[in-house]
Amino acid sequence: MGKRIVIIGGGTAGASAAFAVRMKDKDAEITVITDEKYPTYSRCALPFAVSGKVKSLEKCIVFDETKFKAQRISLIKPAKALSLDTEKREIVFESGGERKSLYYDSLVLSTGGRASVASLSGAQLEGNLVLRTYDDAARMINLIKRGARVVVNGASFVALEVAEALKERGADVKLVVRSRVLRAFVDPQISDFLKKHLESHGISVLQGAEVEKIEGDSRIKAVIVGGDRIETDFLFHGTGTLANTELAKSAGISIGKTGGIIADKFMRTSVPDVYTCGDCAEIEHYITKRPTLSALGTIAARHGMAAGENAAGGERSTAPVLGATVMHLFGLEIGSVGLTEVQAKDAGFDTVCMQVKYPSLPHYFEGGEEVSVRMVAENKSGRILGAQVVCTKAAAIRVNLLSTAILAGMTVSQFADSDFCYSPPCSDVWAPEAIAAQTLARRLKRT
Repeated sequence: MGKRIVIIGGGTAGASAAFAVRMKDKDAEITVITDEKYPTYSRCALPFAVSGKVKSLEKCIVFDETKFKAQRISLIKPAKALSLDTEKREIVFESGGERKSLYYDSLVLSTGGRASVASLSGAQLEGNLVLRTYDDAARMINLIKRGARVVVNGASFVALEVAEALKERGADVKLVVRSRVLRAFVDPQISDFLKKHLESHGISVLQGAEVEKIEGDSRIKAVIVGGDRIETDFLFHGTGTLANTELAKSAGISIGKTGGIIADKFMRTSVPDVYTCGDCAEIEHYITKRPTLSALGTIAARHGMAAGENAAGGERSTAPVLGATVMHLFGLEIGSVGLTEVQAKDAGFDTVCMQVKYPSLPHYFEGGEEVSVRMVAENKSGRILGAQVVCTKAAAIRVNLLSTAILAGMTVSQFADSDFCYSPPCSDVWAPEAIAAQTLARRLKRT
């Protein structure tokens, strides 16, 4: 009999773990228990299904049941894990109205997260919306019609993507921003630019305020924001994600300061033969060395693969976490990697920062654009700590390049002197990110 490996959670992390187990061990008995009715789908695609850019919700499914069957992976859905006994190595779960149990040799906890909802009276009224699951998206598509009034609470990636999606569905959208737009990913200068960009596309941005009260009887009628009453049909909660750690906590598995399950670089928890990955896992940030949660699909996939391979007997170290991100917002692409200037200072770094605008193509060639690059470096050493990019195309490529430079420990001078390619239809002699590095290097020499 092969090694019994049970995975709790069928999202990106859990599915990646399951397929990684099979690649490592062709004889393992693999079981995935998920509380959803659907096989693995892309959560990142859901806002675009709501907007209609993805033509149907079904297209968001990444691994259907045939893919699990082809790899001899048992997929139990929908099922709810009820208890975990790590001494007996037993999982008790409910499926189809029956209470069942499974024993494991290795266990992977990829229990994911849930949308953070403001603890206000009225948060359970009809008209409160989140976007975390396939069913959440289906509900939103069914409910939001042209002319609907929607207040979006929060300015995270998901909140902004939903604001755009609902605007494209013909809704009247107001965005409530307690601090500033994309605070966790960009510095104030870019936040201010994005606020104006949102407003130019018909999104009313209420900055420096928060939802104080929800009014209504059976459903929402209005919200109070900064003392003002705003009539609305729907309130979307987009302030972040909370890790689902109840099962782990009840089993005595260590939970960290962030509220996630503590994992080492091999995705091992505090209990032998129990691994974790995805939105529920607390991991170490590559630069700050501080514990962090990542709600990124890229990290879920990479760390899921590591957790699965190691659950099958491997010793795969996880990919470093820099938080490389990119999003599309009303024709713009916004990318970020590493630390913002604000985050770097908060982490104790003596920083120097530079923001430049530079054309992507030579002036004589049509089709180019001005690319904004904001680069953060450590003073004296010149080591790149982070960067932000705003343009209309290819932000992901620029962010990936900068991510590689940060992981390599490059200084701004080394990056500026790198051998970049050039051809007038494709790129200028100097790429915008190289110009940012050159400018920053000159500034460092003067300090």
